[in-house]
Amino acid sequence: MAEQQQRTQVQVDNNARAIEAATESISTLGNDIREGFSQTRAELQASTADVVSMINDLAEQQNDTDQRFQVLLEEARADRSRMDQHITQARQDGLRNTREHRAFTQTMQSMLAEIARIWQRLAG
Repeated sequence: MAEQQQRTQVQVDNNARAIEAATESISTLGNDIREGFSQTRAELQASTADVVSMINDLAEQQNDTDQRFQVLLEEARADRSRMDQHITQARQDGLRNTREHRAFTQTMQSMLAEIARIWQRLAG
């Protein structure tokens, strides 16, 4: 019976050492996992901060671009309005010139006709 007790005691001691080794391994593994999670969390926070910063930078750039576009659009509209005014003025000037040319032509024709009559009186 002593031999049976001795074998049981050896088995209990072996089991205790195995349990102690497993507990130590589990503890080490738990620490490794916690450290990994902490490192991953820190990297994720840094990465998230970078992404948020990039998004803010892009939003500022987009805002600047929108403002520049609005300025260019307003300038283009003003240019278009000025060009429309110039076109309208040019058309009015063209019509006025046409009227003045007709009046000049009629005046010249009348003058030439009058000169012709005067020459005929003088000649005749």
